[in-house]
Amino acid sequence: MTRPQAILTDIEGTTSSISFVKDVLFPYARRAMPAYVQEHGGHPQVRHWLNQVAD
Repeated sequence: MTRPQAILTDIEGTTSSISFVKDVLFPYARRAMPAYVQEHGGHPQVRHWLNQVAD
C-alpha cells in the first residue's frame, strides 16, 4: 500500500466557520467534482471510492 498523499479531516466549526463550509466549500465541491470524476474516474484509487459510494 502506498502512503497517503492527503488526510481529510472534519474542519466544519473547527478550523473554519460552519457558514464557510456551507457557503463556500460545498458549492465548490458540487462544481468541481463532476470534472474531477470524469478526468480521474479510471484511476484505481478513485474508482475504488466511487464503487464504495455506488454500493
